Amino acid sequence: MSTRRAAWRPIAWAATTVLLVGGGVWLAEGGTASAGTDAADAPPRAAPGGTDDDAVGEVVVLAAASLAEPYETLAAELERRHPGLTVTISTGPSTALAAQVAAGAPADVLATASVETMAAATGALDEAGTGTPEPVVVATNTMALAVPGPSAPGNGDAPDDDAAVRSLADLAHARYAVCRPEVPCGEGADAVLAAAGVARAPVTYENDVGGVLTKVALGEVDAGLVYASDVHPSAPLVRAGRVVGVPLDGATGDRGAAGEPGTALTGDGAAPWTTSYPVLVLPDAPHPAGARAFVDLLTSDVGRAVLRDAGFGPPP
Repeated sequence: MSTRRAAWRPIAWAATTVLLVGGGVWLAEGGTASAGTDAADAPPRAAPGGTDDDAVGEVVVLAAASLAEPYETLAAELERRHPGLTVTISTGPSTALAAQVAAGAPADVLATASVETMAAATGALDEAGTGTPEPVVVATNTMALAVPGPSAPGNGDAPDDDAAVRSLADLAHARYAVCRPEVPCGEGADAVLAAAGVARAPVTYENDVGGVLTKVALGEVDAGLVYASDVHPSAPLVRAGRVVGVPLDGATGDRGAAGEPGTALTGDGAAPWTTSYPVLVLPDAPHPAGARAFVDLLTSDVGRAVLRDAGFGPPP
């Protein structure tokens, strides 16, 4: 059965949707829509003690936008192993997904781009009395610059042009995009910009890293701060020539070796800025056996290889 990607939107579960941001709330943009199986239409859930043989139905995975490609690859592999299972990967801003889970949205797995965002969700679940298993960290990531590639509109020679962005310092005269500061990729952008002493403000704040990449790929900005995995040679927009990665080497933002991820340093220049990716089988998952099978695949040798090949670092 084929894997389906559901672009993020608030799941239809109540009249009002709120998003957790570091313990606070902010309103989601746009209306609500169904992402996955509605509770009324869901197949009967497997028994709590079920095995992988019970992995049937539709498993809904709410995942940070940066996880889209490797998670789709692993979802397809899980479906191959379990013909009765369909895996829907719904991607979006980590804070938005975590808030929906905390408010009771129907889903099976939550995967965020920071431990802090996951903690906000699990804390709310604990307060609701549902009980929460311990999340598992499956990968790490750091920041990089994305610039328009040769196939981006109106940008035939951008990587070699004198005006091209080649380091964080070049952002002082560039139009660039970052994620909203409430989401993990925005926190990372703030950290590396502060470390490099970049005072010029971005021209746009996007909901997630996918929005930043879109702005860059369309040539609407000179650069964007994204995750290193987003500009890995295997990334779709890189393969298509729409985006070129500029790894960061240290707080000065110097370009690293071609194709090699750099290290984004914190303000003191001593330790790299990284973010960890935790994943959680939700306590009220409609399809717990399928959810556990997905997380087991993520933490297996196959899962680690898929994440590594997509440019993610190993768990800490």
